[in-house]
Amino acid sequence: MCKSFKRRTRLSCKSYPTREVFSIIEQGIAAPEDIDKALQFGPAFRYATTGQLEIVDLGGLDIWCTVGDNLLKVMDNSLSANSLLRRKVEEGKLGLKSGEGFFKYSQENGPEIRKRFTQKLIHQLKASEYYVEKKTFLNNI
Repeated sequence: MCKSFKRRTRLSCKSYPTREVFSIIEQGIAAPEDIDKALQFGPAFRYATTGQLEIVDLGGLDIWCTVGDNLLKVMDNSLSANSLLRRKVEEGKLGLKSGEGFFKYSQENGPEIRKRFTQKLIHQLKASEYYVEKKTFLNNI
């Protein structure tokens, strides 16, 4: 059963689903590349055109409540950085800038990787502007 929060909680959209992703890796549930693929074609794909709360409404709050009741009790709820993340930092695995994080990178390909990432963001921004315009148009009909 869903319980309402009696205390103030801080909502951080930026941290979603990063904390949970680290926990899933640490528990050995899935590999980094599988998690990225699942998010790219799952929630991340939907969030490009639809907000997280609208997704919740479309799926049904009862479904999300049941998932939360069963999943959140086994997920990481710590108040500091995940130990897996901290270990990687201590090992000098800082991501693209060091050549390895959760994935390995060639230092000479760094500029090209950043360029492709920026191009993807620009493409997504242009697509998002289209959807915002379309949604605004449809709401005014």
